[in-house]
Amino acid sequence: MNTLDYTPIKEKNKHLTPALYDYICSEYNHYISSKDKTMSRTEFMKLVASKINTCLSNLYKIIKAGMTTILTSNYEYREEFSGVKAYWNRQNYIPNNLKYNRVLPFLNLVVKRFNKTKGLESIETIVNDLKNNQPEKLVGLETVSVKTIYNYINRGLLPIKLIDLPIAVKRKKRTEKVEFKKTKGTSIELRPDFINNRTEFGHWEGDTVIGTKTKDNVILTLLERKTRKYIAIKIKDRTALSVCNAFDELEEIYGDKFKNIFKSITFDNGVEFSNFKYIEKRSDTSEKRTEVYFTHPYASWERGSNERHNRFLRFFIKKGKPISNYSQEFINKAVKVINSMSKKVLNYKNSDSLYNLELSKLQICLS
Repeated sequence: MNTLDYTPIKEKNKHLTPALYDYICSEYNHYISSKDKTMSRTEFMKLVASKINTCLSNLYKIIKAGMTTILTSNYEYREEFSGVKAYWNRQNYIPNNLKYNRVLPFLNLVVKRFNKTKGLESIETIVNDLKNNQPEKLVGLETVSVKTIYNYINRGLLPIKLIDLPIAVKRKKRTEKVEFKKTKGTSIELRPDFINNRTEFGHWEGDTVIGTKTKDNVILTLLERKTRKYIAIKIKDRTALSVCNAFDELEEIYGDKFKNIFKSITFDNGVEFSNFKYIEKRSDTSEKRTEVYFTHPYASWERGSNERHNRFLRFFIKKGKPISNYSQEFINKAVKVINSMSKKVLNYKNSDSLYNLELSKLQICLS
């Protein structure tokens, strides 16, 4: 049992404190995830109940009130105890007015979806997707604004913590002025405005995602700037040859439609893109198939959409894990989830539908 050095004690005839709920959460989740259990569940529950000075039946009720289902990175559902959820469900705490209780069904709907996607979708995306794309689920429900929900999270009134919101704890202000070095190939400064403004379909951003620093497979990622369509391809290694081979294979898949779909691609200055002339045209022909641009060194924000979607991919493929452990089929499933997500920047539509719409405008049908 993962006994903490300090166990908070419940005062006689008093309710359990939030600190005690956190203690139960730590102990119970450690117990259910442990493969080598040294005691039965009943013995474990009795020990925890005695530690926090409460009866066994009350502890069972707390566990039942706080169980939640989350989606793991392996697309498997797992039961987990949330101390915040248990405290929220068992406390008859009403904020300044009765509105909180009136909107509980709506809050439960948002929390349930957030837990299922394991934080892949932001609270704002979930709320606006429900309002814009699934209004039938909100019939008869009173709703609140996104800001109000974040206020509830900050006050501990929802079974979601700030640490569960990955973007909220990662955002940083860029304060340093960067002096750019010379880029290889055609600089992003020469990229036309219609590409910069995302008004024309067929212009992409590219990058690679690595698993370990040792020699291993990597993932080539591409994102279409207008529709935010995301593609991820597992390649042999992080070399210019492997990247060029991947584009040759892509052209074989798309055939003569390749030029209309991949009009330009913007990369960073990674060594894997150094052979850009053979990305722009096949090694066995002099015919140009795309235009390649390069961002300034140390300016990842110039390919911000691609970087953002790479972070989405990290929900499924963790840093430090060898890419060779993941099949292309698994990667495709992860990409399908990402492309089917509603996005604020797309007015809460998803990338797949907008991408297919653009293909239909070009009279392109991909089988």
